[in-house]
Amino acid sequence: MEYVNEYPKDKFLNKSIIMENGNEINKSNFLIPKQYSDYIEKVIVSRGLIIDRIEKLAYDIFKENKDKTIYFLVVMKGAVKFGTYLADTINQIINNDLAGSFQYFFEYISISSYQNDKSTGEVKFDVDEKLFKKLKDQHVILVEDILDTGRTLSTFIDFMNKNYKPASIKLAILVQKMNPEHLRFNIDVDYLGFLLPDKFIVGFGLDYNQYFRDMNHICSINEEGIKAFKIK
Repeated sequence: MEYVNEYPKDKFLNKSIIMENGNEINKSNFLIPKQYSDYIEKVIVSRGLIIDRIEKLAYDIFKENKDKTIYFLVVMKGAVKFGTYLADTINQIINNDLAGSFQYFFEYISISSYQNDKSTGEVKFDVDEKLFKKLKDQHVILVEDILDTGRTLSTFIDFMNKNYKPASIKLAILVQKMNPEHLRFNIDVDYLGFLLPDKFIVGFGLDYNQYFRDMNHICSINEEGIKAFKIK
């Protein structure tokens, strides 16, 4: 299939923070863990901006889903950090808002399709039959760290709708890359943190072969880092 050359960024002006090429920040302005500092190219999104954006997403989720019961499915391991901040902020909002009820459950699932810096093309997920059966006719929000090729999300959503039939599935995603490959899946993200250039990124839960998850900022990785942590 032929993909478009230009990513439709205008569609995201009011639904995410758009970070363009050229807006990266020199890593010397931030505290980068010593074991990673030689392998980071630039800081793409700072921790402070990430936290502020998650707070807004949490408020939007609360406002748009009042008086519903929501099942959050947090994708391990990448989205755990995002999901934790999201849950903490939702709790704060609930404690300070008496205008509506909001019942929710956070569950954790495993989906994978990456090795090194490429998608393997094979989507793997562990099915918790007991959990998934509970989702029939329920409202689900899938919490994911990144939308890249779109294959993983599309496969999982189709699987859920075919086998367990939730009332609705919405997406809360921290980062969407400007990768035109995923446009063919027509995935519409309901709660999106950042729209970023199509480059390999790590940090704030995003990993490269399980490394870099613990960094506070979202950063681009250099060629030395790709080589150093590559699975042989």
